[in-house]
Amino acid sequence: MIVGIGTDILALNRLAHLNGAWSDPFFKRSFTEREITDSLTSDSPLVSFAIRFSMKESVFKALRISPNDAKFNEIEYATDELGRPSVALLGSMHEVAQAITNDSYSLYVSASFEDKYVNTVVVLERL
Repeated sequence: MIVGIGTDILALNRLAHLNGAWSDPFFKRSFTEREITDSLTSDSPLVSFAIRFSMKESVFKALRISPNDAKFNEIEYATDELGRPSVALLGSMHEVAQAITNDSYSLYVSASFEDKYVNTVVVLERL
């Protein structure tokens, strides 16, 4: 049963001032070490970080919580060898999802990038 859906669109210019400033505290606060490594080794780090940030916003919406009540670096976005996205919830974010779904859940995610925008969608399913 679907218990939450979240979507987000992010204009790249909102993060443009951080392009190249990879040691800014924003990155450590918002992303896991794996996400930082993956983004910095991508062809376009700014787009990679923007997709991850947007995905986190979509997760908050799917969980029906405020970003103020969550930890960005407890949501980890990754892609497999074919580029398919996935999201793992860590720590307190995992506990929130368990509480909403009575312990068993799955997240379905999609991400798109076009010119100046990234768009993400997350579906939270109770298993």
